Amino acid sequence: MRLFKSLFLSVIIISCSTRKEDNLQNDNLNSVKGYEVFLYSRPGDVLDSLSGFIAELNEQRELSQKERFEDENSAYRILLYSIAFEQKFGVLRIDSLISKSAKWYSSGKDYYNSCRAMLYSSIALYSLNRQDTSAYRIIKEAESLYEKKSIPDEHIGATLYLYLGRINRARGEALLAEEYIKKSLELSNRVNYRNGKLNSSLELFTFYLSYKRFSEALSNIACFGDEEQLPPYIEYNLYSSLYTYYVAKKESKIAIEYLKKILNITNTHQLEVNYPKIYYQLALQFKRMEQPDSTLHYAVLSVSSIKDSNSVDSHFYFRYLGDIYSSIGDLKSSSLYYKKAYHSYINAYTKLSRERVQEIERKYDVDQKISKIASLSKERVIFINFILLLIFALIVTIFSYALRINRMQKRLSKLDSNAKIIEENVNKLWITSEICKSTSFIFPQLIDNVYMEAVRSRKQSNEIFDSLNNIIDQANSLSRSSLSSITTTEEFYEIYGEIENLDLLTDFEKLIYVLNEEGFSNQEIANFLNSSEASIRTMKSKIIKKIQKS
Repeated sequence: MRLFKSLFLSVIIISCSTRKEDNLQNDNLNSVKGYEVFLYSRPGDVLDSLSGFIAELNEQRELSQKERFEDENSAYRILLYSIAFEQKFGVLRIDSLISKSAKWYSSGKDYYNSCRAMLYSSIALYSLNRQDTSAYRIIKEAESLYEKKSIPDEHIGATLYLYLGRINRARGEALLAEEYIKKSLELSNRVNYRNGKLNSSLELFTFYLSYKRFSEALSNIACFGDEEQLPPYIEYNLYSSLYTYYVAKKESKIAIEYLKKILNITNTHQLEVNYPKIYYQLALQFKRMEQPDSTLHYAVLSVSSIKDSNSVDSHFYFRYLGDIYSSIGDLKSSSLYYKKAYHSYINAYTKLSRERVQEIERKYDVDQKISKIASLSKERVIFINFILLLIFALIVTIFSYALRINRMQKRLSKLDSNAKIIEENVNKLWITSEICKSTSFIFPQLIDNVYMEAVRSRKQSNEIFDSLNNIIDQANSLSRSSLSSITTTEEFYEIYGEIENLDLLTDFEKLIYVLNEEGFSNQEIANFLNSSEASIRTMKSKIIKKIQKS
């Protein structure tokens, strides 16, 4: 009884604790859902609120390599953080976490969050590598879900079409890219989505600029004239695009001004900027303006700002500075930077090859494939063993059936031989019965003839008459006794033992009764029993009286 009470109390405590945990998780989830309102208007505040949770997840990422979250709270927080991060900085770098969030939502029927998670998972892959084909595959799945389920959030639609335009432009699909970017701009204008409108306009500007459609390009950035303060990453992209525009117009002084504006922006905001490239572009413009000192100054800054000499573009900046020193006759410095360019090139593409291998391993999850192959090989061994066992069972079954068939054949052959013997016996019985039937009337007729002869000889001698009558009586008594012995045999009782009232009759009556039941006529019964037809009729009437009495 005590054990039952303790068990009952423990169950109640556990249920209460689980209810408390569930209620706490629901409260946390509901409180986090309040961030949805500020995702597009105040993304920085959302990032500040969720940064502690993300830092905690990053610390645990090395300890537990789980493919999915255990609760909706974690997946939802990651999703909101990803959206706010992309709104704030224009890129997304938490690719592993948002991928886990997408996997969590893919198992349920929350199509809205599943679509958003897939979209931002694709954005994370695109931010790491614009040529990653998996980014295109995932964003197409998100597009299919967005259109199939008619998801009403047009902020998501604008972001989805913007990145579809960017990815298709990187893939060389110019017409498709233009169509998607225009869709994004249309949705952004419809819901007054500021970042979406600015990004889409800027994408169309750079798109038309690449085809030298300058008037169309400028018409798409007219909206920037009404903006007082732009988000840092949009401002950076705008100045970069305007630099490209004025380079195409061969107005180097204005192009230089926009490059300097970029440097001023990046000095005060957390943006990843390619400083070597900007300084190289400044050096290039001063070279076009035939200002060698400024060209050398910015070329040196380009090289000195390189953080990773093994990056893909570093060798180019080393070589450019080497070319400048070579042109002014400083061969020693030129030789030094050419060597650096050579080693940078070798190391960069070696590193690139390693990164490509890692990307392939990450993309296709080689370890998982190997483990899957191992599991499949085990399953194959199990399947082969199962097939062998099945074949063995089939062979045993066939063998047992073969033995049974053999036994049946032996039995059939034995039955055939017995049937032949029975058939031979039946034939013997038939011929003998036919002979008996054909000669049965002779003996009664002989008795009648002898009796008539005795009557005739009585006139001559009584002695002859008496002797003939004695012979007749002896023949009749012998015939009766021999016939009556038939009813005492086992064969008779095996065949006719089930006939009712048979025990009430005498042996001779039994023969009459049985022969009558077998369908013989009175004359035939009289012939069989060495009697007359009249006496057989008399005996039948006696038999009927006995049966009726019983």
